Amino acid sequence: MRNKGALVYTLDQQEVAFNIAHALWRKYRDQTNQNLQFYIDGVKPLESGLVYGDGKAWALVNTEGVGSYAEDYNHTVEAWYSFYGGEYQATELEFTDVDSAVTGQTEDLSEFIRTFGDRLENNFDSWYSFSDKEDHSGPQKLINYEAVGALNYGELKQVADILKDI
Repeated sequence: MRNKGALVYTLDQQEVAFNIAHALWRKYRDQTNQNLQFYIDGVKPLESGLVYGDGKAWALVNTEGVGSYAEDYNHTVEAWYSFYGGEYQATELEFTDVDSAVTGQTEDLSEFIRTFGDRLENNFDSWYSFSDKEDHSGPQKLINYEAVGALNYGELKQVADILKDI
């Protein structure tokens, strides 16, 4: 039986996909003539959630118990996705990209990570140890997006709609 008490903050997968697409577009826009909509249409992320560790550590963990962690909010993590149905690959996301997708819902890590075999149990044990087992939900997110000038999903989608014809 798995230990309980480690929380996963569920993410809006559409917003995660958009944030991955936007990261890819920023990375490759000078090398390709593709617009942002091309990336939005092609990205399908693995279902992942946000897990907090001790101090300012945080992680993006998927339902297989595979993930990437950062020591603080200024470091990035790997987000896994497929692109137009191809092989899964990773790109870097910042904390603001992940935090902006938090739905406000939580799930116990023991239920979020699938159960089947030793590999998944080992993955669960690692992330359970990483988790600070505290509730970080509340009325305010850790980042003030207006203060840092970040756009939310809706605003970025409007920009993408404008740019898709350019």
